[in-house]
Amino acid sequence: MGHNDISVTLNTYTSVLNKFKNDELQKLNDYYLTNMSEAKTKTLDER
Repeated sequence: MGHNDISVTLNTYTSVLNKFKNDELQKLNDYYLTNMSEAKTKTLDER
């Protein structure tokens, strides 16, 4: 069982892995933007 050509396997699983990677990068970006916004606010309030 398997694919006759490795490119079929790589194309199938690479696209799935890229989807997970993009989802995780979006979560990290959202977290960073939220926390950096709060950090800037705290820094300005401390002045």
